[in-house]
Order: sequence, then C-alpha cells, then structure tokens
Amino acid sequence: MPHDPPLNAAEVALLRRLEAEFVDASGPFSIESLREGLHGEFAPRADRALQKWPVTVSETTINGTSCQVVAPQNAPTTHSILHFFGGGYVSGCPAYDLPITAALACETQARVIAPRYPLAPEHPFPAALHTAIGIYREVCATLGDAPLTISGESAGGGLACAVVQFAMSNGLRTPDAMLLFSPWVDLSVPDSPVKDPTLDLEAVEAFSKLYAGDTPLHDPRVSPLLGPIPSDWPPTYLSTAQYDYLRPMVEDLHQKLQAANVPCRYFDAPHGWHVFELYDELRQAALSLRAAADFVDQALTSSP
Repeated sequence: MPHDPPLNAAEVALLRRLEAEFVDASGPFSIESLREGLHGEFAPRADRALQKWPVTVSETTINGTSCQVVAPQNAPTTHSILHFFGGGYVSGCPAYDLPITAALACETQARVIAPRYPLAPEHPFPAALHTAIGIYREVCATLGDAPLTISGESAGGGLACAVVQFAMSNGLRTPDAMLLFSPWVDLSVPDSPVKDPTLDLEAVEAFSKLYAGDTPLHDPRVSPLLGPIPSDWPPTYLSTAQYDYLRPMVEDLHQKLQAANVPCRYFDAPHGWHVFELYDELRQAALSLRAAADFVDQALTSSP
C-alpha cells in the first residue's frame, strides 16, 4: 500500500531539477561523467547524514577488501549489517550511501559494514560477486551466532540477493534479515514502462553490458530474481516507489517472496523514485528507513 505524504513544494523542485539534469540531459553516456555526476549529487547528502546522525565512521579490511564501518556513537552493539552500495555495478561507493547506512546504524543500533567491491568495466562479473561472497564468509565466521542483516540498494540489492542464494546453496549461514531498497535483481529485462527522473533504458542497458561482460544476463548469479527463492529465505524488507524505473522487477520479487511464504514488508512510496531513501530531502526517505529498522527489530526478536 502507498504511504503518505505526497510531495511538497521543495520535493517537487528536487524532482524537476533531477529531471532537467538527468532525463533531459543531452550527450553520449560515459562512465567518467556518471561517476563525476554522482559525486556532485550525493557527496553533500553524505555530509548532511553525518551531521544528522550520531555515528562514528571508520575503515577496516575484510578478506582483502576495504570497507567503511558506520556505528552508533557510545552504543555497544552485537548486531551487524552488511550493506552493499548501488550505482549500476559501475559507480558508487560506501560514502554515497551514508544517508541509508548512518540512519540504519542509529535506528537499529547496529554496526554497518559497507564494502568497496570492485566496479565494472574495470572489473566485470564475477569480480563483485566473488568479493562479496568472500566478505560474507569472513563476516559470518567472525560473528558466530551474533545477529546479522544483509542490505543493499539498487545494484547492491541485487548483489545481496546473489550472495544469499550462494550461501543457501552452499550450506553457509543465512542472514537473520534482509533489507532491499529498489533492488536491481533482473538484468535480463532492461526496459520498463516507468518514467524515473534518475534512471532510464539507455543507462540500464549500458550498466548491464558493462557488468555482465560475456555472462548471459539471464544467469541467476547476475539476475538473482531468476534464481531460487525458497521458503527459508531471510525475512525481507522491500521498497520501491511510484516512479522507480525498477518497480516492475521489485514487484515480481515481492510476488516470489509471497509465493514462498517468506515474511516480507513491502514499502511502496507514492511520487518517489529509484532508491528514494538516498534523498534526505524527501520525507518518504525517513519513513522507509524507520520502517526498515522496525522490520529488522521484529525479525531479530522473532528469530530463534
């Protein structure tokens, strides 16, 4: 069901600016311009997140990969969240996801680990997945029976799903909960009827080809929506929005979770767009992140 409120004047102005800068922009697609544009768009939001949320940010290395660690200040915790950032597998970094990770750290009183997994085209599939699996193995070994949530937005959500499918197929521990914000879970169907101010067919097709390389797009390791969703899949929080370009595949994932009787919370934001949680200017972002934290608390409380 949709969640109010609708966009106010300031939020409408943000939407119009994004449409003008992205959808209506002219010129050929390039990785360099994409990465530069993301920095200009999300670095200020990362700074605001650190001003808003009382967290400490540190660095660690897990299985040879640099990771950002975001933890609530002066609050000991045994709960960890392994979070994968988005960016179409070709851009992004943990810092840009601080509007999500800092909020989750405080709202759930958890330590959030955000790996800097390798990006295409420099490192196409399976580099990101192999890195994510290696980190997941080490995190599980370190935590023992302590609570673990896996999280991801956009491409990071697809990566999180692929990691869980690998874990379930290879006898590894599964997370106690899962948080997926506009997850990109099917690269084999790039087109969508939804008009999004931040994402379109040209971009999705380009990202898909650069990431998958010679691997077929319908391979479940690339498109985990096409892989198994068994009944013992982790309880899952799933969000999308009215103008989310990936909305159709998120709805398909929700249906698969329901068919498997997996505990699931589905947050559907009216007027929002792809990974609206990253835009701290949107009131819907705070509502979704609070709902995600509540879902995790309930999942951990009900887990044996």
